[in-house]
Amino acid sequence: MNVWTVVPLSRPGQLPWVIENWARQTTKSSLAIVETGAAVGVCHQAGITPDLLLSAAGRPGEVRNAALEALVGAYVAFQDDDDWYGPDYLAEHVELAARGRIVGKRVHWVDFLGDELLLFRPQAAGTRGGWVLAGTMGGYAEDFPRFSAVETGEERPLCAAAREVLSSSVHNFVYLRRPDFMSHTLPVNKAALEDLQGRAAERYPSGEWWRATASCALATSTGSAGIPDTRAARAP
Repeated sequence: MNVWTVVPLSRPGQLPWVIENWARQTTKSSLAIVETGAAVGVCHQAGITPDLLLSAAGRPGEVRNAALEALVGAYVAFQDDDDWYGPDYLAEHVELAARGRIVGKRVHWVDFLGDELLLFRPQAAGTRGGWVLAGTMGGYAEDFPRFSAVETGEERPLCAAAREVLSSSVHNFVYLRRPDFMSHTLPVNKAALEDLQGRAAERYPSGEWWRATASCALATSTGSAGIPDTRAARAP
């Protein structure tokens, strides 16, 4: 199985973080970096040579499409340059891989760099249909419908056009958001997220649905202990 990790890189300072996410994986893969915007040329400047280095202009979807076109025949697992990917993130992709299937995260943790984490959509784990986050998608390159120009990370048009979409587990992915929400490719509506937190707390008063310690959030799919707290492993 020819497996590639593909990372669109738009923030030059995130290059070390990208390499750490890739190197952390228990399942090894080739690395493709697609430089865009201010990050064009940063790999050369840093003396880092990924297995495939591309540059592309445009919105996030257009940048991902450039990688798909270059990797026909390979299994492609996307990562973003500003999130945390646990050690079995790629292993889960390989385990669930099938022709015509797009795998990704719909249920996931969000870390606002505070004391607790928010769990989104726990009921979606293991379900088929719907949509998954673009920065967690994996599939055979030729089975991907092309990414659109949407300005969210959910990529609903692509998922609607896919033959099959499978939402994987809650493990091995944390959506990191720094206090400067505008520093991310897709800015987060903080007010909307705070409203969601409030509604979740009302529905699940015990808080188990949406709050957990960082160590729980970063547990691997095999339940391994000792995964570092996000406060010790977060994007610069």
